[in-house]
Amino acid sequence: IRVVMVPLEITHTALCTDEIIQRIRGIAQSDMKSQNTIVIEKAIELLTYFAQTYKQVFGFDHPPLHDPCAVAYVIAPELFSVEHHYVCVEMNNPVSYGQTIVDVWKQSSEKDNVEICVSMDTEKFWDLMIDAIRKAFMSRQ
Repeated sequence: IRVVMVPLEITHTALCTDEIIQRIRGIAQSDMKSQNTIVIEKAIELLTYFAQTYKQVFGFDHPPLHDPCAVAYVIAPELFSVEHHYVCVEMNNPVSYGQTIVDVWKQSSEKDNVEICVSMDTEKFWDLMIDAIRKAFMSRQ
């Protein structure tokens, strides 16, 4: 079975910045006939839901997205660069139980079993996201 991993190092590059929020708000502004902005407001609410937590706990100025990056890989894998590595899940150490271990340095004799995303074109990722929000907004008209 083909397995692809989109790790935090990648999802933490998909930051929902003020510029992104303005682009999303611009969707409703581009359709002056519409008074129905609920799709836009809900999208912004969902995208920024953990903003305060990420600021307080992790020191992020803008919240990152996680699941949408994995979905973007399914829709547009060309946005990502991948490397093949051996990956296992820690099952013995109580401190790191469940942690995903990626053999980046090829220390194991095990065969590579996972495709790991190592970079993402964040500009194109946001184009894809904003286009999806635009389509949802237009379907409510």
